[in-house]
Amino acid sequence: MSEGRYLIIISKQEGSTVKYTFIVEFKRNLRFRCLLCGRCCTGYDGGLKLELYQSDIDFIKDKRYENFYKVENGIKLMNIKEGMPCPFYQDGLCKLKLLYNFFPWNCSVYPLQVVEHSGFFIVRINPSAVRECPGLGRGYLLRDTLLSKIISGVVSIKVTSDPRGLPMDIALSLADIKWVTE
Repeated sequence: MSEGRYLIIISKQEGSTVKYTFIVEFKRNLRFRCLLCGRCCTGYDGGLKLELYQSDIDFIKDKRYENFYKVENGIKLMNIKEGMPCPFYQDGLCKLKLLYNFFPWNCSVYPLQVVEHSGFFIVRINPSAVRECPGLGRGYLLRDTLLSKIISGVVSIKVTSDPRGLPMDIALSLADIKWVTE
């Protein structure tokens, strides 16, 4: 693959070794900075699905919001009407970020996306972001910022069912991370 593929092997000890394998499908020098354009909040392709975790739901409920999520096939999703933006996106801003300095976890790791396969994970740039996001190629190196956040989140999900279930340093301490050029 011309943009570069790297293999990150994550393992943790709990009686037997469990390995979480991540194949990272973006260049090591890829940069990103959110330009607050709102394209990711409005659903590039006319459809927007945002998986929520219990920590997202608890935080938003604590702020007295109701009917903001639904369950489809056992997965909790932001309750977004077809063809509409995220209900918290108003006047070009995320109300949760503006009022509470909070993003749902999947928003906080955007433009990265993890796709789980049998026995491994692919970490890639969301295909819609590749086409539409003006923040790609600007700002900070993804490998130094969001990559560790998404890896620790996935480890936390596997251990506690929530990406915020473990502090990042503890989640990463459970990981043996190695970059291997393919």
